Amino acid sequence: MKHLATMAIVCFSLLYWPGVALANPDLLPPGKWWKLKGTRLANEIKLSESQAQQLDQIFNQHRKKLIDLKADLEKKEVDLEALLEADRLDEKAIVEQVNITESARSALAKSSALMMIKMRQVLTPEQWKKTRLLEEERIRRFFPPLPEPPPPPFPHPKPPGH
Repeated sequence: MKHLATMAIVCFSLLYWPGVALANPDLLPPGKWWKLKGTRLANEIKLSESQAQQLDQIFNQHRKKLIDLKADLEKKEVDLEALLEADRLDEKAIVEQVNITESARSALAKSSALMMIKMRQVLTPEQWKKTRLLEEERIRRFFPPLPEPPPPPFPHPKPPGH
């Protein structure tokens, strides 16, 4: 029963905290970041019109597939959630659905990474480095590190002999 409870917690984490697992400062900013004229990123990496057009083309080639893969993942997560909320947990079905859900998540991540690779190939090495630095800065600004936990109210007793 402990194994099943642990698995339920892991599955809950997979469903409700995917952003934590997927957060990756090496990825490009979300959306059509190259179209955001006047932003720090657009100003600092100085994309040419040709580069912007290439990025648009890459984005449009991958957009529908990414939408479909994201929808498929969300459906798989709903199926898993239903199994986890059932009165009687079916461990075999849950494990199978976790595998199916993670396979869908992997397909979405792979497709997103392939799009990112193609986009990266449009940028010069200097533009890529600057984009990464600015994206890492943005992530730190929106997701600052957690503060250190406070010390315990009472010191821990030292083991005998210390």
